[in-house]
This record gives sequence, structure tokens and C-alpha cells, in this order.
Amino acid sequence: MALDFPSNPSNGDTYVSGGVTFTWDGTSWVAASIITESDPVFNAHAASNVTTQKISNWDTAHTWGDHSGNYLANNHPASTVTTTKQANWDTAYGWGNHTSGGYLTDLGTAIVDADFGFNGLMKRGTTAGSYSVVTDNSQNWNSAYGWGNHAAAGYLTGVGGQSLAALSNVSNTAANEGEVLAWVSASNEWQPQASVAFPSGTKMLFQQTTPPVGWTKITDSTNNRALRIVSGSVGSGGDITFLQAFSSTRSPAGTVSANVSVDSATAGGSCSASTISLSVDNQTVSGTVNGTTLTTSQIPSHQHSFSGSISGTTDNDTHNHGVTDPEHYHNVAYSNSDSGDGVIEESGTGLSGYEPTEPSPTFISINNDTHSHGFSGSVSGTTGAEGSSTSHNHSFSGGQHSHGVSSHSHSVSFSGTSHTHDTTVSGLAFAGSNMNFAVQYIDVIIASKD
Repeated sequence: MALDFPSNPSNGDTYVSGGVTFTWDGTSWVAASIITESDPVFNAHAASNVTTQKISNWDTAHTWGDHSGNYLANNHPASTVTTTKQANWDTAYGWGNHTSGGYLTDLGTAIVDADFGFNGLMKRGTTAGSYSVVTDNSQNWNSAYGWGNHAAAGYLTGVGGQSLAALSNVSNTAANEGEVLAWVSASNEWQPQASVAFPSGTKMLFQQTTPPVGWTKITDSTNNRALRIVSGSVGSGGDITFLQAFSSTRSPAGTVSANVSVDSATAGGSCSASTISLSVDNQTVSGTVNGTTLTTSQIPSHQHSFSGSISGTTDNDTHNHGVTDPEHYHNVAYSNSDSGDGVIEESGTGLSGYEPTEPSPTFISINNDTHSHGFSGSVSGTTGAEGSSTSHNHSFSGGQHSHGVSSHSHSVSFSGTSHTHDTTVSGLAFAGSNMNFAVQYIDVIIASKD
């Protein structure tokens, strides 16, 4: 049995053939298992997908013989031919020959989207095939069209060669130089009148030789003067002209003299002072100076020397010397120079640790006579230094006291006649050089409004 799987399947699509369901896993068609096998090792093996139907199909295919060499390779275009495709081709063939349909085969000079560099309208140039993109302002065009036909609105298109005097609301009276048209309500028209920007007789400064039209230059005695700002009424004054006051050759002139003399004056008078006396009361002071015990560190450093003799006798002492010798025998007679005697005595028998037949240990006693030692000599020396130069204080206690001073005052007086000193200065002289007062300036004129 041949399997005709669908072409271009999607992941998860199924196909049933011979009772076996095949599922597309994105790479190949996988047949669903018919035999249930719980053995995990078997399920993992390829043989787990072998079914009775598959075995039957293989046996049937075997009876078809060796097909090798009879089919096209899998990479041949015919390998993708399906029954559905064949039906579609037959349907398309029934539509007839497309070449006789007169379909467009070439765009030629037709406009395509690639010809638009940005959003807008395509505009043809003066030559064929010359196009450009313009901004789409069609919305504004539509709005202007909605305003209606301007030609029917009766708008003024011109006055031709007419003058202002020919207009119905303008006076035809001849105008003078510098006049302007002014509206006159009484006449309900525009009439030429003098300019009212500045009233007649107004005077102004101009930095030019000739005044403007409508102004007259003033040439009276106001020439070559300085300007002064005042808050009250205007006027004029002064003695010299501007250039005279600010000349480059002006110099101070004149002399300065002074004589200085001081009149003598004699001062007279007398000065006296009253007698001053001062006394201080006597006061007796009494009290007690407390005693202070000095420490070693508060007395001056010093030493004490000593000398003398010493003599005496040591105490007598009677004593014995005993020796116990358990290892051997002594048969000794002893006497000393002090007329003492030594006696060897046996002291006990059968002592523990000795055989009965052995002699007992012997105890030797040495008796000494009573004696003494006499001594005499001399001794002298100096004690170590003690003390230092540390100071010490004595406290004092006594009664309080005060000193009284009698009050007094001082007075001084002076008398004499008053006087003054007169001073006169003369003999001083001053000389100077020229000073340049030529200040910079700009010429202006004064003109009056006509």
C-alpha cells in the first residue's frame, strides 16, 4: 500500500492510512503506536513502533518485487507531485491559453511606487518620463474651492489712471507742499491740510545745515552759544561765546600777594593755690606667728661625725658534743686542754638490727669546760647627708586694722587781662601757563516749524 502524505504539513497535522495514524513532528511523519508496551527499554527502541499492520504491509510490498531503479530520485521535482496538484493543473488548463488574454507584460514608462521619494503628488515635467513629487496640499485646495468663485464677488481690480481728487470722498482742492489728507466729519470727506505733527512755531534742534521741509532755520544772535537746561522759564545770558570760553590758548592771569605780621601781646595775671594737708592715722598690728614643723626635705643638707671605743666579753656556754657510731668499736681515752675528760660508754645491748653476739653501738660523749672570749677596739665615721634647701612657710594670725586719711581738696585760681593776635599776609605771587579748554563739540541748528 502506497502512502500519500499531504504536502507542506504543519506541526501536529495527522494522516491516517491502513488504520495507522501518522503525526507530523516538524521533521517527519511519525506513526502512532498500536501495541501498548510498558517496558521503557522497549519503548525507546525502534522496534516498539512495529505493528501487525506494518508487517502485513511490508509482506505485501515484498511481493511487488525489486522496485529499485524504477522511480525518480527524491530530489526530482516530480517527487512532490500529488493528486491534489494534478487536479489543480487540470483546472488551470481549462481556463485556456493565457497568452491570448492580452495581459500586461511590461510597465514601460508607467509610474510605480519606487518613483515616490516621499508622500505627495507626482508632477510631470516638460518632457515625457520626467516626474517629480510635490507636497499634497489638496486639502487647502478643497477649502479654497469652497469659498466660491472670486470673479463673481465684485472685488476692486484697479483704479486706472484716476487721481485721489477723482474719488467721491476726497476734496479736489489743490494741496500745498507738505500737506496731508485729514478726515473732516462736517464735510464727510478727506481734505488736504497742513501736518499737525508739530504746531507752527515749534523750535527744534537739527544736526544738519539745512532744515527739513516745513521748517525755517533761525539765524539771529543765538549763534555760537552753549545750551543750558532749566526747570523754569527759558532765557539767555553770559558774556563770551562758546569758542571764547573753550579756547585752546586761555591762561590764568593776575598776581597773588600777602604780608604776614603778628602783633605782640603781653599776658599778665597771678596764680595761687590753697594749702594742702594730709594725715594718716597710726595703727598698731598685733598677732601670733604659728609654729611650723620642718620635714627632712625642708632643712639644709648636713652630716654627723662620730668616734669612740668598744670592749666586752662573750657569754660563757657549757655544751657537749655527742657522736653515735654503730659500725665499729672505739677504745679511746680522750682529754682536752680545758682539763675535760672523755669517757667511752656502752649504751645498751641487743639493739634492733644487731645479732645478740655482736657488741652494741658505742656512744661517744665529749664534755667541754666552760669558757669565754673577750674583745675590744675603736670605731669612728660620718653619717650620710640628710636635708635639702626646700623653703617652708610660717603662718600668721592677728587682728584686722585699717588706716584713716582725712579728706581734703585742692583749688587753683588765675587772673589776668584778655588779648588777641592780629595776622596780615602779603607778598605772595602766582604765575601760570596757557591751559587748553578746547572741548569737543557738534554743531546743530535751531529751526522753527512753519
